[in-house]
Amino acid sequence: MKRYRNVILEYGPLAYWPFSETNGSVLYPVVGNNNFTLAGSYTLNSPGGIAREPGGALYLDGATGYASSLPVVSSLGQMTILLWSNPGPGGVGTKNVIDFSGSGSARTVIRVVPGQFFVRSTNGLLTTTIPITFVTNSWAMYAVTFDGMTLRTYVNGVLESVGSWMMSLDVSVSWVVGASSTGGAERYQGLVQHFAVFNRPLTGSELLHLYLAGLNGVAIPNGII
Repeated sequence: MKRYRNVILEYGPLAYWPFSETNGSVLYPVVGNNNFTLAGSYTLNSPGGIAREPGGALYLDGATGYASSLPVVSSLGQMTILLWSNPGPGGVGTKNVIDFSGSGSARTVIRVVPGQFFVRSTNGLLTTTIPITFVTNSWAMYAVTFDGMTLRTYVNGVLESVGSWMMSLDVSVSWVVGASSTGGAERYQGLVQHFAVFNRPLTGSELLHLYLAGLNGVAIPNGII
């Protein structure tokens, strides 16, 4: 049986961090050159969401914990962002799961607010917000794809929502997991693992395969779905 990370690698990610470290304050990539550096309160090797791989998740406390990295690329003309997450109750207010910061006011953010999970992209002038179903205390695979014109959100390989965005995404300044791009407010409480960025929009069938491979703990061969 393959490890789940090997299933992700079959799809050729631009960058990929399993978040499976068991000690230290650095999260190392399997693909890509940039590490994430942890700060605040966090727990490594927490119970994960991948069947038959019980550990390997990062827990962020929602008060001080987050991880930050230099960007792997400066812009994304086409892309997929993929992350397994198990959100905690998280209190009130906006919580950033992933925050890609660009120049000026440009940002692309996957966020949690009470009762809602959504992706928001802005270049400082135009903004689009696309909802994703949000369930606390439950593992799910969240994905956002962009083909140069359309943003799509998926939960567990199923298309959730669609929105227009007619320009590349500026992600040139910093990448942060669990907080705002400055590492300040909007702290996220919950578990995260298997964060990957692709330089193409994965199809619904590909995302469903990635979800089922994690759900079942078995690497389902590509192309059977």
